[in-house]
Amino acid sequence: LRDIGAVDIPLLSLTSAGYGDLAESFDEGVLVVTYSVLVASSGGATRFDQLMKWLTPAFDGVLLFDEAHKAKGAAHGQPVGTSVVQLQASLPNARVMYLSATGATQVGDMSYMTRLGLWGTGTFFQNFKSFQSVLTSGSGSGSSGSMEMLAVQLKSSGAYLARSLGLRGVDFHMVQAKLTPAQQTLYDQSASLWVFIHQQLGQLSFLFRSGGTALNSAQSKF
Repeated sequence: LRDIGAVDIPLLSLTSAGYGDLAESFDEGVLVVTYSVLVASSGGATRFDQLMKWLTPAFDGVLLFDEAHKAKGAAHGQPVGTSVVQLQASLPNARVMYLSATGATQVGDMSYMTRLGLWGTGTFFQNFKSFQSVLTSGSGSGSSGSMEMLAVQLKSSGAYLARSLGLRGVDFHMVQAKLTPAQQTLYDQSASLWVFIHQQLGQLSFLFRSGGTALNSAQSKF
C-alpha cells in the first residue's frame, strides 16, 4: 500500500486474527487471505463463514485473486477452487480480478473464472461444462486455435490484460558459483535422499496397489 500512496488504508492479514467477529476490531480496509486460510477451520468455525460475515452479501468492493491459478481445481471439487467459486457466487455485487502468470493452461482450468461472463445466465452456455465441451470438442484440453480465439475475445472486450516485462537495456551474464567440498558433500547427500524417498514411495504404491494417482499425490508433498 505504501508503494501506491495508500498508507492510510488499514491492512490486516486474516492469518493473524482469531475466529471471532472481525468487525469488532477491523471495520474496513484491505484484508489479506491466503488460499490455505480460506479453507481453514477450527472447532466447527470456518474462515469462509468468518469472511462472509465480515464482508456481508451486499459487499461491492474488490475481490482480488492473486496467483489465481491455485483455484483451477474448482472443476474437480477441490477445496480451494470450490471456495473461490462459492465466494464469488455469494457476493454478486463484488468486483473481481484474477491475477496470474499461468491463469489456465487448458479450458478445464478456467472453471473458477465465473465472472468472465462466458457461461451462466445471459450467455449462450448454461454452465461451465457446456462451455468447456464446445471449446474442447472431444480433444480434452481444447485446441490451440479455440484457445487463441477465446483470448482474442476476452482481450477485445476488456476482460483480459496481458503484459510482459521489458528487456531493453538488460544484460545477462553467466556466473559460476564454485561449491566448497562441504557444499558438494551436502548436495550429494541431499540428492541421494530424494532418490531414496522416490524409491520408497514407489514401493509403497506397489504394495498397496494405490496406482499412479496416489503416487503422484504423495510425491507432490515433497
